[in-house]
Amino acid sequence: MARPKSPPFYVYTLTDPRNGRIFYVGKGTVIDGRYQGRFSTLCHEAKHGRVGVKYDTIREIQAEGLKPAFTKVFETEDEEAALSKEKELVERLGASLDNRAPGGDGKGDDHWTRRHPERVLRGADHPIHTHPEVRAAATTRFQNMPTERRARGERHGMSKLTDAQVVEMKRRCQEEKATQTELAEVYGVSLTQIGRVLRSSRTGPAALGDRHGNTKLAPEQRAEIQRRLVAGERGAALAEAFSVSPSLVSLIRREIEVEIIPSP
Repeated sequence: MARPKSPPFYVYTLTDPRNGRIFYVGKGTVIDGRYQGRFSTLCHEAKHGRVGVKYDTIREIQAEGLKPAFTKVFETEDEEAALSKEKELVERLGASLDNRAPGGDGKGDDHWTRRHPERVLRGADHPIHTHPEVRAAATTRFQNMPTERRARGERHGMSKLTDAQVVEMKRRCQEEKATQTELAEVYGVSLTQIGRVLRSSRTGPAALGDRHGNTKLAPEQRAEIQRRLVAGERGAALAEAFSVSPSLVSLIRREIEVEIIPSP
């Protein structure tokens, strides 16, 4: 007999096993019958240094060899009902929670950051200042990441246009003399984004390394510059020898330094 399909939306709580305190209320989506997908993500983010009060609590629990207790308290077919339930629980439990937002899907003037500006971390209290080591570690991980693994073009999480749309957009601009205003209406993006795309070198699947249209050095030339920098040659002399800018040589020097300094 087939197992009945679970409703797609649910509300859950996380409890501290050390004292029984419910410290977080969240909303999740059932994926392949799994309720704990979001909970697993929170634990993973806490383990890798994500900043936030709830992450601090999870890390404290993990440090004692325990893990938060996950409890599904509500499930529904209606996402709005799940958001309302989340908001209701956050308001009911109040100060005992580590939630920064009041739950629900507040937007515009109703967004929690407008209703509770005192809870928005700014200035010296912003995580970027209170936890500079987290940002430094993330920067180092990105710099050490192989070029082919970096999300570019339509693979980038912030991309609003596919590679095919970019190609078609540039064709219409060049051949059909379509205006940027017309293109913005057709593709549903801002005029600023249209201008940025038309000026970019993006013409299809993102080019990497020596395949990029703006590359000025072949791989063997880049390797030679690295070798000569390590040997002690001056960057200005190398820039002149390879007909590139001093800033490009400085970038290659920084890549060498990143390779030498081990990741934290």
